Amino acid sequence: MIRIRTIGLAAIGATGAIMLAACNSGYGSANPPAQNNPAAPAASAGTASAKLVATPNNTLGTIVTDGNGRTLYRFDKDTANPAKSNCDSACTAQWPPAIATAGQVSLSGVAANEVGTITRSDGSKQITIGNWPVYEYAGDAQPGDVNGQGVGGVWHAVTPLGKKAAAAPATTDGSSNGYGSGY
Repeated sequence: MIRIRTIGLAAIGATGAIMLAACNSGYGSANPPAQNNPAAPAASAGTASAKLVATPNNTLGTIVTDGNGRTLYRFDKDTANPAKSNCDSACTAQWPPAIATAGQVSLSGVAANEVGTITRSDGSKQITIGNWPVYEYAGDAQPGDVNGQGVGGVWHAVTPLGKKAAAAPATTDGSSNGYGSGY
């Protein structure tokens, strides 16, 4: 009788462990737990949406926007090797860094291996694309605005590979192909 009870309790315990494992694996490939996907950061500071989206732009080709459609930029005075931001203090009033916070970012058209973070001088984690720290621009009032493109000759909309967005080349019919040379 004791042997049967032991086997029955073991079976119940194994079933419970399997059910618990199934519940904890419900993230799916779109939303894995943050500790298993360190390259995918969380939300940016200036946005309410934790999303990086490869977005076609008629002028610049494919650029990266956040979940609210705000364009993300890179700064020529930053470095990618090693990744480091050189936009601090007053600079961040016009160019708020995209900051990773608790949570998970979703990616659409931006490869997870191109996305990471750096630690800023204030200890916050800034999102990088292609090892370049990325920012929003205070002068962009509407989703899709690219008013920061070319500011001071050192600010550029960022492509999904972390490159500078450039004017999209014209096709033979005079229209833009939407991809641009930076992608």
